[in-house]
Amino acid sequence: MKAFNIEELRKQAKRRLPRAVFDFIDGGAEDESTLRGNRAAFGKVRLLRRVLVGVSEVNTETTILGKTAKFPIAIAPTGAVGFGWRGGDIAVAKAAADFGIPFRFTPRNVLDFATRPAWALDMLLRGAPQLENLTGMTVADQKRTRNIVSSVGRDQDPSLDWEVIKRVRDVWPGKLLIKGVVLPADAERAVSVGCDGVIVSNHGGRQLDTELASFDALPGVARAIGGKASVLLDGGIRRGSDIFKALARGAEAVMIGRATYYGVCADGEAGARRALEILSDELVRTMQLCGTRSIAEIGPELLAA
Repeated sequence: MKAFNIEELRKQAKRRLPRAVFDFIDGGAEDESTLRGNRAAFGKVRLLRRVLVGVSEVNTETTILGKTAKFPIAIAPTGAVGFGWRGGDIAVAKAAADFGIPFRFTPRNVLDFATRPAWALDMLLRGAPQLENLTGMTVADQKRTRNIVSSVGRDQDPSLDWEVIKRVRDVWPGKLLIKGVVLPADAERAVSVGCDGVIVSNHGGRQLDTELASFDALPGVARAIGGKASVLLDGGIRRGSDIFKALARGAEAVMIGRATYYGVCADGEAGARRALEILSDELVRTMQLCGTRSIAEIGPELLAA
């Protein structure tokens, strides 16, 4: 497919989707200042380049949570991908593997959906996709979005605390990370209870508006972790240079959500793959222009605030 940056994929997804669906994917909480801040934070930091370094070959391999990865990229959890493209979550997973990596309907919605006939015809003939992460919840009428939403709220536990994390650590044999960490003290606490890493994230600006940008929170968290666990960054990644900056500030890898979301909504698996191609190509180009031959050579000395 023809797309030369993530913004082009975003525009293609916008043209294909009903406005309500696209706004869910694209939007953030309240005034969306956190959403905008995630992108603006990267723009405030400038790159420095090393000169006279042979960069004819660049190696993007790295280690994420102790395992070798082709790129310092992981896919962030994103909800309701199937509403953008049927089987979209599987399509994104397949694209990642190749790289080694609800709305209540109203008359306004119906008119909106009707202006996107290809999307609407698929949903009409084959039905709306099921929200798999809600399967098994005790809802009287799963077909009504309002009931599903109320069930999710009922099943969430606002008393979740560090003691629960300790119990999870005791019984869970796999890797355990906490997503949404922005305070250094919380990062230190996560390590102390046995977490394998933290994900510095404000959840894409979808929850708390006016929150600190994830990229701005990264240095403090990375210093607090001090190499004792993995640090991943989530939020605002739209360019390969963003990935480079995140690694230079101490992230082991980045997690991308909307970038592949736009891609899959634009053209399914091919679109998700194109998003990953764009980001990986841009990362390689940035590494070459900054005189870094490997991920290990990317450091804070290459950033100018």
